[in-house]
Amino acid sequence: MQDPRIPVYVVTGFLGAGKTTLLRRALKDPRLSGSLLLVNEVAELGVDDRLMRLDGTEAVLLANGCLCCAASEGLSQTLQKIVESEAAPAISRVIVETTGLADPLPVISTIAIHPFLSARLRVEMVVTIVDSMHAVESEGSADYARQIQSADVVLLSKTDLATPAQVDATTGVVRRHNPLCAVHRVCDADFADLVTCMSSEHRADRLATGLFSTILDGAAPAERTRLRIGQRFAPSSVHTSSVQTFCLELGDDLDWLRLSVWLSLMLHRHGANVLRIKGFLALENRDAPVVVNCVRHVIYFPEHLDAWPDGDRRSFLVFIVKDLMPDAVLRSFLACVRRPASIGLSTSRTAVPAIA
Repeated sequence: MQDPRIPVYVVTGFLGAGKTTLLRRALKDPRLSGSLLLVNEVAELGVDDRLMRLDGTEAVLLANGCLCCAASEGLSQTLQKIVESEAAPAISRVIVETTGLADPLPVISTIAIHPFLSARLRVEMVVTIVDSMHAVESEGSADYARQIQSADVVLLSKTDLATPAQVDATTGVVRRHNPLCAVHRVCDADFADLVTCMSSEHRADRLATGLFSTILDGAAPAERTRLRIGQRFAPSSVHTSSVQTFCLELGDDLDWLRLSVWLSLMLHRHGANVLRIKGFLALENRDAPVVVNCVRHVIYFPEHLDAWPDGDRRSFLVFIVKDLMPDAVLRSFLACVRRPASIGLSTSRTAVPAIA
């Protein structure tokens, strides 16, 4: 069944990255008709929303409602009014443009943890614009890092003005903070294509399997739980914590209640260190998979698919973490979700015999 909820696209990026320029151009595309734009500005008198209206875009200003605040009451109230309005059936999508200093997480959490909103809206994609000319010097900002870590897709702007070395360095910055996201140059990626044609290509599970391209090669029997260690990103000169990826292959069918409690408790305790979690879940009494997507301490509304894309019924979760040991996560999972009947440890490329 098609998801009846209105998709929400969050467009974020640091000051001057080019968010408004991208959206002004994109929203003229007839494929994005029916879009409602929410523009977040800290000042009482907005500029971006007025520019959008001059272009004929339906825009709403969230004045004095800075989304970098943990409690986004203004956003919540605005979204509730939108979904309750008579115009709601005509809205094809909601696009939220955040201020340049905003952390996208409050936007995601406002929808994900609100029962009324999560039943009517879904966060479809977080798109982060990264300025190729100033990425290295901006990397030390916590807000800058969080914008990249929250992204499903990163668009590199100003690549026509930056040097090849700057573009390569910008790609390195993105990969250090979020190796799961897709990266495109703005000049090569049309925002309307991202929204209308490419959303499924950047879905959480496909990005996760892309990182672990050999995730099922030589896989252990279905009843086994296995840890695959992926790439570790060494600290750069501007941050002291290394980022690491790993994958838990979860074996046979899972009890959703036990797993959801474990996941909630782990994120509550270690959310600051768990940058992203993405993956498939094979649940008891369900033939199709459930897709899980988490950003720090927030769990997206689970996505229920109609069938297993590759026909292989196997659960896995891919993690991006900092200062958190993968084997500690594995022990926690085994203690809370299932008995450690058989455990394996391997790299993302080379299988190691399972440990009894």
